[in-house]
Amino acid sequence: MVLLGYILVMLPLSAVLSEMLLRIWPRRRHQELLLDLGERKGWTEADRDDALDRLAGWSIGELGLPELLPPRLDLDGVAPPGLPAVALDRVKPVGGVGLQVVALAALAGTAPKTLANSLGSGLRSDRRDHRWLGFLTRLSAGRPSENAWIYHRRSPTTVSEELSLRAHAPFFDAGDALLVLSIVALWQRRRRPGDARASRGQLVTRRVSRTATRAR
Repeated sequence: MVLLGYILVMLPLSAVLSEMLLRIWPRRRHQELLLDLGERKGWTEADRDDALDRLAGWSIGELGLPELLPPRLDLDGVAPPGLPAVALDRVKPVGGVGLQVVALAALAGTAPKTLANSLGSGLRSDRRDHRWLGFLTRLSAGRPSENAWIYHRRSPTTVSEELSLRAHAPFFDAGDALLVLSIVALWQRRRRPGDARASRGQLVTRRVSRTATRAR
């Protein structure tokens, strides 16, 4: 009975990837690019979910990731992270914006007033500048995940452990985005040509195409 209960709370890889990808990139145009749903064709949520299932299936078969991940409840905090601490002695003031936000805006690659206006409801996973701030907070707290982020140090075990750890996180930072995006990029690059949405099931080079056109 204990074993059955443990199995029931295991997390499908497809669900974890879906949760992270859709919260980090909720915009339709981003999902279209990441999951190859474009080519000027209409697509539905069912098409998107099917693409996520194919991404997970490929990751299981080609990358060796497990089909089921154990949920990790010992997350680094139950709330989104606060803003990282920064030195303020050389920060040039900007009217109407606190010095800390001015300093953080430079690190996050955005304008001080833009960042200040966006922080009213806390950090958001769908904002690139917020993800970088969350990432800096994690690094400053001494909780990096190099073995999951750095390509030549990664393994199925370290990647799956990081996915399990972050599956229930209330906020996803740039480290999470890097991990998910790297899996998507490998899927996009290494899958069979016939699996692409724009493919017609065969490879046709530009030169062959021109030759065929002249022959007609």
